[in-house]
Amino acid sequence: MKTYLDIADNDYLFFCDIDETKPHNFNNYCATAQSICEKYLKHLVNEYCRPENDGEEKLRQDALRTHSIRKLYTYIKRAIPSCSMDFTSILKSDGYYFSARYPGDNYFDTTEEDVENCKNAVKSCKVEVEKFIMRINS
Repeated sequence: MKTYLDIADNDYLFFCDIDETKPHNFNNYCATAQSICEKYLKHLVNEYCRPENDGEEKLRQDALRTHSIRKLYTYIKRAIPSCSMDFTSILKSDGYYFSARYPGDNYFDTTEEDVENCKNAVKSCKVEVEKFIMRINS
């Protein structure tokens, strides 16, 4: 069975291929970046968060259903107090999943600066999650 980590790693390879072609569709690039960061973070939630009661399990399930990096960050910080990941860059990938993909009041077009922030966020997220996994498994 595939894990969030397996899928995130596969999406990361795709993302690297897109990056090498110098993307022209900034919105999809940024939405893809956010999706990859989500999967890396959801792997931590799925594998390392062990709720002790039904209320905590509901919070865990909510975290696994969200498309918000900020909500995942908040949940991970609360549920895994030993997590010392640097989320500074990762948080910059939040907000693209819906707003850069679907019309509506919150729609916006992304910029080259957004692309750079998202590229850094994906790379940082991958490294930080891998470091966490190595530390917790050693």
